[in-house]
Amino acid sequence: MEHIRTQLSNVILEVLKKVNIRSFYSLYRALNEKELPCAIVEIPKFDSEIASVNSLVRKEFYFVVEFIVQMSDGIDSKVDEILVKIEKELLTHSKLSGRCSHLSTKFSIREEGNQPILSAKCDYVFTIFTKHNEPDTEI
Repeated sequence: MEHIRTQLSNVILEVLKKVNIRSFYSLYRALNEKELPCAIVEIPKFDSEIASVNSLVRKEFYFVVEFIVQMSDGIDSKVDEILVKIEKELLTHSKLSGRCSHLSTKFSIREEGNQPILSAKCDYVFTIFTKHNEPDTEI
């Protein structure tokens, strides 16, 4: 069985492909103009704690979908439309439904070369309950 983090990243990348967004997992290099628009997926944090007297453990996987696009006239409404599509697909996906929540979205503008770039970082959490010491299960 694949680790839950691997399964989760595969589902997220599948969702982004469904909404026609080029995506990268944990990109650590500069993007070039031909790669935009795109999304970068990261799962930077994991928490777990005993959640009940029945030895159930709540595992929370925090993940970020950062949508990056070149600034242009009218881009705001286009970005909003894409973010709504991504969120809808994530929150209603059969493997994530009811266990995934949107936490926040942060927008920023930066210069890369001579082109302004808009970044929208969307923070989510995926929660799963497992028995204590249970190996990874299918999400």
